[in-house]
Amino acid sequence: SQTMEAQQQQFRAILQQAQMKMVQLLTNQISRAAEIVAQKQGLDLVLHKDVLFYSLPSYEITDKVVAEMNTLFDKEAGEHNG
Repeated sequence: SQTMEAQQQQFRAILQQAQMKMVQLLTNQISRAAEIVAQKQGLDLVLHKDVLFYSLPSYEITDKVVAEMNTLFDKEAGEHNG
């Protein structure tokens, strides 16, 4: 049963590594999309809303960043699919 526990622990470690890699990839993709939107909109700064106490709704660009992420994803998927 120690073998089973060791295998379970190894499996959990592999899952944790995969999860960390996915978070890193997603964070990189969000950052790239935010950069592209900022350049298109002439923005000097893009902040995550969790670091703000208040901002005018007109400063909200989340939908544009998500749309850019979708564009980047579609472009990458096209490159991988030939």
